[in-house]
Amino acid sequence: MGDWESPFKKYPVRNILSYNYLGYENKKKSGYNYKILSCSYYYGGSSRVGKYEIYEFNSDSWRVLDAISDDWLYLWPDVAMSLKGDTYWLDSETNENPSILRFDFITEKFERLPLPSNSDEHNRLVILSTVRDEKLALLCQYSDSTGSLKMKIWLTNSKTDEAKDLSWSEFLVCKVVIYDMTRMKSFLVDEENKKVLCCYKDHEYRTRIYIVGEDTYKNVYREVLQEQRSRVAPRLFSYVPTLVQIPTSQSNPCCKRKR
Repeated sequence: MGDWESPFKKYPVRNILSYNYLGYENKKKSGYNYKILSCSYYYGGSSRVGKYEIYEFNSDSWRVLDAISDDWLYLWPDVAMSLKGDTYWLDSETNENPSILRFDFITEKFERLPLPSNSDEHNRLVILSTVRDEKLALLCQYSDSTGSLKMKIWLTNSKTDEAKDLSWSEFLVCKVVIYDMTRMKSFLVDEENKKVLCCYKDHEYRTRIYIVGEDTYKNVYREVLQEQRSRVAPRLFSYVPTLVQIPTSQSNPCCKRKR
């Protein structure tokens, strides 16, 4: 077992991107086994190289995932969702055959899951979210047969750890009356009141937050106009309190790697 050697040492550092995702496998007898999925990519023109590794807290060690091919290089790292120990992304490959990608921390493999329908309602804007620590939610914006812009929210029918294949149901359909909401980046679902909380940047790059329902459009936050404005919209995430503690390592997992 020698020291870990980067596969990217011959490439310019500025072209290397690394992202880490926390997950776990639930071992009923011994408890949670927490892991970190590390994805490192090199982008240079038409060239692309990827490396995937797993760090296990219990064993304080890194392993290279050799079985994962470069087909998974086009993950959108900024829209990853963590749910029941697994990580979910929207497929970033254009809009022709969109899908959801899941990394299973038990099998340590990626898998592709279908969206709720095959219609063109997924071809304008699609955003992934979670409902507490139980379900996935999907928001789609599309133009109907009359040319009106609609928003449709889907929810998975069961908790994600209760079914291998996800099934979906329509939760909410409403007309989009604010054009800037095509800039939306994140949302949260209120199942009980059948509403969603949407976050986006308007045409002046001010952050806005709206509560949206079948007949509701309520602005609950508008950022004060500033001289220097970020064009990146903040994200809304579900937070579920937990008393589970992640074991600490005696070493620095980012620096100590094995072949």
